[in-house]
Amino acid sequence: MDPDETQTIETCPECGGTGFAVRLRGDVPRASRCRCQAEGDAQRRLANARIPARYGDCRLETFVPQRTVLQAQAKAVAARFVEEYPVGTGSVGLLFLGRPGVGKTHLAVSVLRSLILDKGVQGIFYDYGDLLRTIQSTWDRDSERSESEVLDPVTETEVLLLDDLGATRPSVWVQEILFHILNRRYNDNRVTLLTSNHLDVAHEAAASEGRARDLREASLEHQVGIRLRSRLHEMCRTVPMDGEDFRKTFKRADFSA
Repeated sequence: MDPDETQTIETCPECGGTGFAVRLRGDVPRASRCRCQAEGDAQRRLANARIPARYGDCRLETFVPQRTVLQAQAKAVAARFVEEYPVGTGSVGLLFLGRPGVGKTHLAVSVLRSLILDKGVQGIFYDYGDLLRTIQSTWDRDSERSESEVLDPVTETEVLLLDDLGATRPSVWVQEILFHILNRRYNDNRVTLLTSNHLDVAHEAAASEGRARDLREASLEHQVGIRLRSRLHEMCRTVPMDGEDFRKTFKRADFSA
């Protein structure tokens, strides 16, 4: 910028940049916090939510369901969850299940984003693998962070989004930590949003097809353990999703262009 130029800084026309606006209550002027401050707080909460840049544009209105009933139902469930929050949610969250690329993370992030901006909640996004690695890094004697410094924000934030649950099968010790996180959130009536590429499998039906073992080992229950899957049944509504892999579809479109 040229030294002689002055930078124009936009100020709120309602409060003039003071952060407080004078409004009449009856005939009496009262100073109250300006709406621009609330909007600023919302943007700060969004910035602190750790949503990866690649998902920064995820919104409910930009999710276009494929021609499947489950995708349309999943979007409707997500929209209704935001609309009714916190009435009727209690400690119930959402668990989006489906193969890779069907839009699970898009919907989950859209819900988190809407709750932060429209409902004023505090929320955090965590990739499942990143969370495990962060927790495990605290076990190093040279770590600058304690385990509680990692776990406390995860257990105490109003809304937690845990993406790609079960991407790796954790050790028994890590399973205990995960159960501690989710069980504490459940007991404290805190909402948890989750996504997973691993499906729930009806073993009895699969057995007749001779694929019971393969399907069982690919199931979410196998990846996270029976106890944790049981807790998830209690604390989350399962939202199944199907369809083609969006990423492959777009890649084919790029090559055909």
